[in-house]
Amino acid sequence: MSPRRSARIMALKGASSEAAHRRAAFLRAAQRLAAAGSRRPNYYPTRSNTRALQANRRRTTVDIMVGNMANRVNTFGVRAEEENPAQIAMGHRRLQIELAKMMSNPTEGCQVMLLDNSIYNWKAIIIGPADTPYEGGHFELSILFPNLYPCEPPTCEFLTKIYHCNIECGLICLDILETEWSAALTVEKLLLSILSLLSDPNSHSPMNSDAAKMYLKNRTEHDRTAREWTALYAKPDTSTPISDE
Repeated sequence: MSPRRSARIMALKGASSEAAHRRAAFLRAAQRLAAAGSRRPNYYPTRSNTRALQANRRRTTVDIMVGNMANRVNTFGVRAEEENPAQIAMGHRRLQIELAKMMSNPTEGCQVMLLDNSIYNWKAIIIGPADTPYEGGHFELSILFPNLYPCEPPTCEFLTKIYHCNIECGLICLDILETEWSAALTVEKLLLSILSLLSDPNSHSPMNSDAAKMYLKNRTEHDRTAREWTALYAKPDTSTPISDE
């Protein structure tokens, strides 16, 4: 599926969602996918003007939907601040310090690394907590930082499939990624919060409504499914050692 079509689907999901946290999550995904689509080269033949016009119309539609969604989400506290060099420099330095600390003294059950040699693009690996259906699983996450970090929260998504009522299509329903973010928070605290969410799901504020219903009505079946997904999709990667001490 093309990024533009995916962005349109995410925007539609956000528009139809009643919960503010779901609208915000789907908006972020739509914005990211729309941006990815705009960077793709135009593969249409030059003589096919009709198809090119249709593509432009589709892109315009996505831009309008994302813009409208942004206006709605802003009412729930998503900030849009003007960037300035001082804030960007502060955020860059803050990320360097956090990365150095987590690589020299890893958080229990967590590991972080740079992607594409970019300080704004991290990958994290967390180990599923003991005594949960996710025990022993190695879950990969993508963490993208805005230029205004830590004044604005990072975008954090699961790359590994997981059956959890607060996680769907990689998107995470977590208050500190939305309205409860604070510049005092760090990547370490974010990963610890996600580990806590794996241990104690919030079924009353779900991202995956089907998993939430199963969690409330048939906990045994829910845990069985979660363990199966963990065994199937979150097998440890022996090529990437991680501290679990």
